[in-house]
Amino acid sequence: MGSKERILKKKAEVARSILDVALHILTTEGIDGISMRKIASRIEYSLPVIYAHYRSKEIITDRLTDIGFIKLRKQMEKFVANSEGSSSPLEKMLTGYIEFAFENKSLYLLMSSKSLEKLSGEHYRSEAEKLAVDFKAVIKNSLPAQRKLRESEIDTVYYGMISLVHGIITVCFASGKFSGRERDLIISKFVKAIIK
Repeated sequence: MGSKERILKKKAEVARSILDVALHILTTEGIDGISMRKIASRIEYSLPVIYAHYRSKEIITDRLTDIGFIKLRKQMEKFVANSEGSSSPLEKMLTGYIEFAFENKSLYLLMSSKSLEKLSGEHYRSEAEKLAVDFKAVIKNSLPAQRKLRESEIDTVYYGMISLVHGIITVCFASGKFSGRERDLIISKFVKAIIK
């Protein structure tokens, strides 16, 4: 490996370390705990080194959001592939989404807040869009053959399902009211109503 390759490898390692520390801070202290100065202190690099990799906290949180959407897609795929029982793939995806939020609360909250902001990063949008494309494909494939929906109708179903998931997560975070069984029953009834 030449010196140029070593430099690029070291730069990638530092960039990854910055994100790892930022994710740890997010998980333990929340979004308000993340600062460029705190990250620099934790990885023992100077502040200019941090700014050389990421010009702002906003860029770091955009990258964390990318990581979150990638992890969420993998979680949903895992639930569809590994779950047994009578649940449809759509129900399994929704359950995977909710479980992701419970397991990654701070990251989920960051992702939710970012989706409400006016986003500037194309990379961020592409990760969120990949999730939406996967989700919409499962919706389309879950419909009976005789039930054809236009793309705009599939979009409406998608947003309805995302709203349901976020509503369940919000209630659970606020009060812990839903048991897993109750949540699964709500999801099942909603999906069956949509499919019919």
